[in-house]
Amino acid sequence: MPEEGISKAEVWQRIEKVRAAARARNLKGLVVIARSFYDRPGNIGYLTNHFPPFPSGMFWGPVKGLGHAVLVLPLPGDPILYFDTTVRRDIVAIEDCRNTRNMTDALIQGLQEKGLSEGSVGLVGDDIMPVAMYREITQRLPGLTLEPSDDILTAIRTIKSASELRLMRKACAICDVGYEAAFPVIRDGARETEVCAAGIAGAMNAGADFIRYFRTHSGPYSAWGIRWPQAMDRVMRNGEHLCMDLIGAYWGHQFDVLRTTIVGRKATDAQKRQLETSLAATRAAVAAARPGAKAEDLVRAANTIIEDAGFSKHARPFIGHGIGYETMEGPMLAMGDKTELRPGMVICVEPGINIPDVGGACIEEQIVITDGAPEVLSRFEPRQWE
Repeated sequence: MPEEGISKAEVWQRIEKVRAAARARNLKGLVVIARSFYDRPGNIGYLTNHFPPFPSGMFWGPVKGLGHAVLVLPLPGDPILYFDTTVRRDIVAIEDCRNTRNMTDALIQGLQEKGLSEGSVGLVGDDIMPVAMYREITQRLPGLTLEPSDDILTAIRTIKSASELRLMRKACAICDVGYEAAFPVIRDGARETEVCAAGIAGAMNAGADFIRYFRTHSGPYSAWGIRWPQAMDRVMRNGEHLCMDLIGAYWGHQFDVLRTTIVGRKATDAQKRQLETSLAATRAAVAAARPGAKAEDLVRAANTIIEDAGFSKHARPFIGHGIGYETMEGPMLAMGDKTELRPGMVICVEPGINIPDVGGACIEEQIVITDGAPEVLSRFEPRQWE
């Protein structure tokens, strides 16, 4: 295994933890499923070091499940990893890797081979498995009960190991380089696509696996929060808001950092107030991210700043999320999420103020929960206005 990534030995330590949790629930084994590397690879990436490289596609005749990978994990016994196109055997920890274009048939055969075609088997990826696949499996194996078991792996994945934190620090350093490449392109007359292209190129040249997207939204579109496509050929003008959200990965470990600036960097007093309030809200939420705090406590900390400044009706209700092998992991930073923060969690904190037809302001930081003050992984200076 190359030095940069997760070792096969660590992957097997994860497998044994998952097996122990499955045994505690009296499950006979687990079925683990994931989608493409830029989409939902986490379950398989975490337990195998495989990242499905093909986009997910429609079921067409005997071709079923492209863009997915499935792990059949018996207790005990050797697991089987089913993949659809290619697998990197130099880094994948599973010995028995089998290629298939019909993931449904392969999974049924694997369950039968491992003695898991009857009884209770945990399903990790309950929200990912295609309905057509689930329906066919349960029809052909009527004695099988697939028990939703995502929480088994979620509980383990939420706390990052030292190796994962090393990779996530490097991932955020790559993200910083992307922003360093993008900011010089921001000027009157430049197009959103130029900024987007520069940021993507910078991050890729710095070592990113891929860029999921670099949302580059100027003027009134900066208040939308999200928009398709990621960038348009819209010409930017001095004085406009520009919101940018750079998301990608390094050795499968993701970064997600948002920055806001003013084209020309000469903000009006009203813009400065909106931007400074957004930045203060982020810093308040980050300061509240201590072990034992609940996810919703960060929302309260951010909202207090935003409400005191008179922007409450323009505040974003969702202010962040966990991150790791996937961009959006738990906890979700919204009111009602009472997940207790623990050392080793990595979260993205992104309260914002979006004023329709005026512009948006959001400064996102990626942080690690520690035994004390959080470690901020995103280093590119968030205050880019005068």
